[in-house]
Amino acid sequence: MEHKQIVIEFHPIDLDDMRSSLKKEIPEVEIISSNGFSGDEIINVLLYASPFLISKVLNFYIKNKKNTRVAKIKIDKKSIELSGMSTKEIRDLTDNGDLKKIYKIINKKKND
Repeated sequence: MEHKQIVIEFHPIDLDDMRSSLKKEIPEVEIISSNGFSGDEIINVLLYASPFLISKVLNFYIKNKKNTRVAKIKIDKKSIELSGMSTKEIRDLTDNGDLKKIYKIINKKKND
């Protein structure tokens, strides 16, 4: 089951700083900022299901983990919580150059 679009959601400590860093480091992704129901400021990074782009965004998250309250990979109505994962576990999600591991995890989950 291949998906055309994946969203990586960040709840940054400093919205403007993270948004400008993302735009500078990964200009090819679409970034949408909003406020969540909890009052958190949210950045959604919209991606085509490209292992290369997803790896770039995940590496950006790894570098900026301390500046992020919550991070998730969202596909349809399911999500993978990145915040509780180790750096190795995050890198392993795309280490073989495809998205099979992400799809395997997401397909085991019930709708959030």
